[in-house]
Amino acid sequence: PQAGCFTLAHFMFWCNVPVVHRSFGARGANPLRFRDREQLPMPAAWWNLWHLLPALGLYAAIGLALPLFYLAALLPPLRAAAERRLAAYSYQGDASSSFAVLTRASCGKRAVDVTFACPGDPGIYGTALLAAECSLGLVDATRRGALAPGFTTPAIALGDALVDRLRAAGCTIEAKATQP
Repeated sequence: PQAGCFTLAHFMFWCNVPVVHRSFGARGANPLRFRDREQLPMPAAWWNLWHLLPALGLYAAIGLALPLFYLAALLPPLRAAAERRLAAYSYQGDASSSFAVLTRASCGKRAVDVTFACPGDPGIYGTALLAAECSLGLVDATRRGALAPGFTTPAIALGDALVDRLRAAGCTIEAKATQP
């Protein structure tokens, strides 16, 4: 409802949703309603039915392309060509770019809008920075004996210590109370 248009399931929803529900449930935040969605990188307008037409087109293309990828994996000449292309591919990420994530959380009559910005491209550089800071934070918390046992997200396990690490690495995190 906050986006004002049709959105797609995030490609990692199958993993993110259960992990977030379980980690927040361990902290007593049940019931939790978490949706892992993303907007298409185009304007939402009447002519595309507020992203409905492009979303349906994308899902149709994926549905048609997947059998072709499986077939290509079974045919030796196509498989060999794909392996050669992948072996020659290398990308170190773009440190000069940045990305931002905007989200809203609400509970009853309270809500908060959060903006998270990270240096680097989201595919390689930003992902590596976030993974490294989370990993180093978990190692540090383990050495100090401050890490509770169990399965949870780094954000829940590390709390403000992770926020401090990410800010020191160049990320910005801003939270603003708002109306649900």
